[in-house]
Amino acid sequence: MRADHDPSPFDVGTLRHLPALLKPASPTANQTESSYRTLRRRILELELRPGDRFTESMLAAEFGVSKTPVREALVRLHHDGLVAPAPRAGYVVTPVTLRSTRDLCQLRSILEPKAAELAARRRVSDGLARRLTELSDIELARPYASDKEGVDRYLRGHFEFQLIIANACGNDRLAQAIVELLDGLEHVLRLCLGEISWSRDRVDQRSAIARAIREGDPDAAYQHMLRRTTEGGEEIIAALMEIPSVIDATVVKR
Repeated sequence: MRADHDPSPFDVGTLRHLPALLKPASPTANQTESSYRTLRRRILELELRPGDRFTESMLAAEFGVSKTPVREALVRLHHDGLVAPAPRAGYVVTPVTLRSTRDLCQLRSILEPKAAELAARRRVSDGLARRLTELSDIELARPYASDKEGVDRYLRGHFEFQLIIANACGNDRLAQAIVELLDGLEHVLRLCLGEISWSRDRVDQRSAIARAIREGDPDAAYQHMLRRTTEGGEEIIAALMEIPSVIDATVVKR
């Protein structure tokens, strides 16, 4: 399933704060950074799924590097909460749990409405206002989970909409916090995308947010974004409830 149409090209590199999904690859990345980004992408894109195990030696041989950059990359991924040391078995991809996802969704409902309110108060540039309107008009149909290109396009469209607002809010710490939230949600969304139902309301909500920001109405921007993030969080939790591995991991964690 594909989106009705794709948005016109836009240089997201003009935005100061970007999640990993929208960051361009660095041609000068060292072995540690390259190993980190490659592994992170594999985990987020479910090439390595929750519960999969691997060792430093396996990865070093595959990447053609020594164990040191792989070890350093794994330390960073452990800090990100994406892998954990497995006794006598290298590392394991950590499971997604309902508790951690609920925390992310609740925090999102606190941060993103405030960013929308601040962006409306400051007024975005004409170019960004047009881009928000363009993105809000796209009917991003939910792709099949097996359609990697479609999933990437779907997530990029949603993330770009949120990131334009975050970058326009005028608060660097708030924008960076939203970036970190989206980085955490990417893994969850890829895991449960097949269980989330598509609704025309999502398009209407984006349009209402874009209009409020364009017209400089902070109260409306806050309320529309609050509804969007609250309902979106409820959908994500409901979708995860349909995935046995998530329920099992949640029960074990408790």
